[in-house]
Amino acid sequence: GKALPYSRGFHLICQLVAAMNPDDLDAMDESVPFTKQTLDHLLGMTSTEETYRHYFHHYTLAQKTRKIEEPSDTIKKNV
Repeated sequence: GKALPYSRGFHLICQLVAAMNPDDLDAMDESVPFTKQTLDHLLGMTSTEETYRHYFHHYTLAQKTRKIEEPSDTIKKNV
């Protein structure tokens, strides 16, 4: 997305290691934003409050513009 350096490779790595870290990586497809601490650990750097607000702002924008393709998408969009 615009605020998280997300790619197919990032997705594949997260899927592979999600079983070892279910609270964070496995939750990616549950439409829940990362906490600042989790985001810092995933990116391997300490983000500032401003950068985290940027991520969170774009996360909420992405949720609002999410397309409904399946019934479960309605639930995920409204979380």
